[in-house]
Amino acid sequence: MTALSFTISVPPSTWMSQNRAVPNHHARRAKVDGIHRLTLAVARQQGLQPIPTPVRALWTIDYPKGTGPADPVNAAPNTKAILDALVIGGWLEKDDSKHVVSETFERGPNLTVPTVHTITLTLTPIGAL
Repeated sequence: MTALSFTISVPPSTWMSQNRAVPNHHARRAKVDGIHRLTLAVARQQGLQPIPTPVRALWTIDYPKGTGPADPVNAAPNTKAILDALVIGGWLEKDDSKHVVSETFERGPNLTVPTVHTITLTLTPIGAL
């Protein structure tokens, strides 16, 4: 099987950063739920099929227009929520280290619009490497 990719645009109302933790549990839960809903909708819309594991995950983070230097791993709260949604939706069996053996983060280009982040997930089955 070949690698599978899909892209999600994350609006500022749900974006989370490891540099700016959301201290209020209810506010964080609302953001995570928003990313879950968004991921489920995009995965359905893009016709995502169940993904055989184990896989390697490559996360490409595109930043809003005008963003300077950035550390893409700070997007981890969002990427964790995306993986959780893929498990909830039945596309991934689990998101533990047996099923997702590695995660790599890279920075993509800045977008042409302010405020929105785009996350592209590429899952490569280990047997396809």
